[in-house]
Amino acid sequence: MRIAILSNVNLDLLLQLQAKKKEVFETQGYGQWIHYALTESEALIDFAPDCIFVILDGFALLEECRFKEDGFAEIDRAMGYITSLAKRYTNSFLAISTIDIPVRRIAPSNCPPIEDTWSYYWNDKLDRITLAMNHVHRFDLMQSIRNFGRVNYYSEKMWYMGSIPYSMKGLQKLSEQIDDHLDHLFMNRKKVLVLDLDNTLWGGVLGEEGSQGITLGTSLLGAVYRDAQKRIKELKELGVLLAVVSKNNMDEVDALFQQNTQMVLDKSDFIAIYANWDDKPTNLKQLAQELNLGLDSFVFLDDNEVEREMVKRTLPMVEVVEFPKDVANLPATIREIYKKYFWQRAVTNEDRIKTKQYQEEALRKNDLKSAVSLDEYLLSLNMNIRIGEVLDDQVERVIQLIGKTNQFNTCTLRFDLHEFQSYKDRGNSVYAVSVSDKYGDSGLISVIMINRGGESATIDNFLMSCRVMGRQIENAILEAIENKIYDEGIKKLYASYIPSGRNKPVEELWDRLGFKLTQILDNGTRQYVKRIEDHPNLSLIKAYWNA
Repeated sequence: MRIAILSNVNLDLLLQLQAKKKEVFETQGYGQWIHYALTESEALIDFAPDCIFVILDGFALLEECRFKEDGFAEIDRAMGYITSLAKRYTNSFLAISTIDIPVRRIAPSNCPPIEDTWSYYWNDKLDRITLAMNHVHRFDLMQSIRNFGRVNYYSEKMWYMGSIPYSMKGLQKLSEQIDDHLDHLFMNRKKVLVLDLDNTLWGGVLGEEGSQGITLGTSLLGAVYRDAQKRIKELKELGVLLAVVSKNNMDEVDALFQQNTQMVLDKSDFIAIYANWDDKPTNLKQLAQELNLGLDSFVFLDDNEVEREMVKRTLPMVEVVEFPKDVANLPATIREIYKKYFWQRAVTNEDRIKTKQYQEEALRKNDLKSAVSLDEYLLSLNMNIRIGEVLDDQVERVIQLIGKTNQFNTCTLRFDLHEFQSYKDRGNSVYAVSVSDKYGDSGLISVIMINRGGESATIDNFLMSCRVMGRQIENAILEAIENKIYDEGIKKLYASYIPSGRNKPVEELWDRLGFKLTQILDNGTRQYVKRIEDHPNLSLIKAYWNA
């Protein structure tokens, strides 16, 4: 991991802490962040940081400003520098700090401090930049300082002795926050939160207390469970799939959702509810099969220690969360679950409708059961498959798909934003595929990466969301790709299958699509070639290029 830390104050001690764990860019003196923003630095470009942190001390930034308008003008100038920096380093993530400004000037009590006004003005401007530029992130230094306490975070002695605004404890906290930010930025995000019901979503046992007797409400212990449901609902709105595995009677669970007005979560918030008396590992395996997801994408929350231990022993790939000993900490536990397993920088359109997409998939599966033939079923879906070069507003989703797709992934190349941009800068093509049908819009579901050379091209990677597997969409995608590159004068198409242990579903993909196996390497990699004019890929369904 390579990082750069730019600042308007002396953070040499922070750089030393970070250099113990990762490669850190050596800046030419402290306080030079504006120089790097306005001048093309060959050293920084050659270093190619994965992430550039811009950590600004609010007091130092605005120390000479006496009036509100002066501060606004200085902030506007600083934001211009940040925009310039972001435009220079599009191949790196940029983490820009919020600013905290302790009140140090002496003023009468009837004169409201302007420091908070400046902080919020800065943060509002920063949010606008992060919305406009996918590679720019908010690094919430202000909230970290306020949570830790200004008295603990700052040191006036360190400031006067070495232009270091923070205490050693503050620097250690800041170093940990950088580590956490990087962990989140490059984490392998989980997909499903599986929940118990009794004493997890509410207090008490439904079968004994009844739908109106459980502990759930707006005060005392009932408010704990209600607040936990609010946090869980927020996870769902971020694209986390919610499911229930509980030892209960389904008719009683249905009645509770219909009758208890204190429930924040609705039955429609869940992609599946397994309320029965089977053991939980069995239900979890069945759920994974139903969703066509690996168990390693599951996070399991249950108040019962025996149930948790059974899942840990039987299904070690499932992340099992320790239930808080004090149930008052349950909402905080949900927040920690988000940070540890589901954190994301931004929400894509696909995230917002993910639960709906899985519910629509259940309808498709019911249709398939009653269809006379697979061909009849596929044609009845009225699929609309669209292909095009990746657009700027699709990059976030493409990076997300590249990072988390495991089953339908021919080579399992993992690209972060820097690597993705570098791949495109070398003249390669990245195509995004979106699908909709009579049940709804599945969104951006596939990415195919191609490099060209003379009369041949190579598919560097082909991946597709497991949600749409089984609909022959890959056939249509490849046919459209082959037609396009053939028209460009390309006669041969190369491809590979690199086994990952999790991409077994595409082991024979290239064989099925008319490619000829040319070599099997010692690591199991299979290499293929196809003469496009000799092997037309006639697909039952068609894909179309965006205009």
